[in-house]
Amino acid sequence: MGRDYKFRGSDPQNTMSMWANVRRGELSYISPFKDKADFRFDTSFAYELPVFNSTATELFRSVPEGIERFEELRRVLPALQMFGHIPEEEVAPDALIREFIGGGIYG
Repeated sequence: MGRDYKFRGSDPQNTMSMWANVRRGELSYISPFKDKADFRFDTSFAYELPVFNSTATELFRSVPEGIERFEELRRVLPALQMFGHIPEEEVAPDALIREFIGGGIYG
């Protein structure tokens, strides 16, 4: 949602409206093949959720009640906020998370 908002000009409601289709594609074309890969890389780091926290909280709060999947957002937001906050300025310019928050060296 954050990347869609920052780099594609998509508001949170629009991103949420696409979620079912994105998830369907994941279930059809990614999940069945995960166990068939020769290698799997987990590129996530524990600090990433606190980096996303401020932007995600702002975006989640802008979603009007009553849209599809609103209840999921309402459950996710308090859990996300439990991770605290790390300012984006403290993230290294070569970190992969920069693909989602901007300011990276990989353009």
